[in-house]
Amino acid sequence: MRAIRVLPLLIVVAFLSCGDEGTSPGGGDETFQLQVVVNDASGAPIPGVRVSAWNKTPDWVAALVGYRGTPAPAAYQSHLPDDLPRLLVNMPNPFSTITTWRVYLPGYLSARLQLFDIEGNLDTTLLDDQFPAGMHTRSWQIHSASHASAVYEARFSVWTSTRDTLVFEDTLYAAFYRPEIEAHNGVIGFTDDNGLLVIADRLFFPGSYDLPPLEAVDEEGVSHGAFDFSDTAVFTLVDTSTGVRQVFEERITAGSNDLKLTWAR
Repeated sequence: MRAIRVLPLLIVVAFLSCGDEGTSPGGGDETFQLQVVVNDASGAPIPGVRVSAWNKTPDWVAALVGYRGTPAPAAYQSHLPDDLPRLLVNMPNPFSTITTWRVYLPGYLSARLQLFDIEGNLDTTLLDDQFPAGMHTRSWQIHSASHASAVYEARFSVWTSTRDTLVFEDTLYAAFYRPEIEAHNGVIGFTDDNGLLVIADRLFFPGSYDLPPLEAVDEEGVSHGAFDFSDTAVFTLVDTSTGVRQVFEERITAGSNDLKLTWAR
């Protein structure tokens, strides 16, 4: 659920879209843990295997992520209301390197646009100043990503120009998706001498969170409908001494996950 608050009128307008304002989706009270055991066909552990992982998306969504940065078009401006601020879905969404955020202000106002990871930790502040009426855009580029799939929460707040009254709030989710198997994206670690890898970083698996559908938008700002991150994750195992790789697909939940993967020699 996306919640938009227009505070002076004490109106709350709810749209079936992207996420409750000011909250971070949990999806369960259990502590997240992923334990991966890699053995050969005889049951012997295989140490030193590099393990990468990311959540799947529908193929048509994955096709939208090839954006490398072009000027934001102006066509979307004609569809904006004149009397309310607005936070638009970033384009493209999902994105692989760079994406453009767009906000509209109906008058001279103070505005802040901040991006948080899905656990509620601040990543960056894109806007935080006084701005004239009109459309304002900011590009956001991820230069080095440890996660191959991730979700970020954009929080947009608007005040009077002197910041003495909060007049508007909105929240949207954005998806990062870059599952490049040949690169080191999404590396969650290496198996130890017992063929074991244990991690507690749930951010690698956005599909394990209780997220509403996200809106898929291409680099032209055109919406292609709603999508979800699947709770199925792709695991790529690489023998770093030989370069041989094997791929597995496993369901990942919000709680404890124990995977036993057999390396086929």
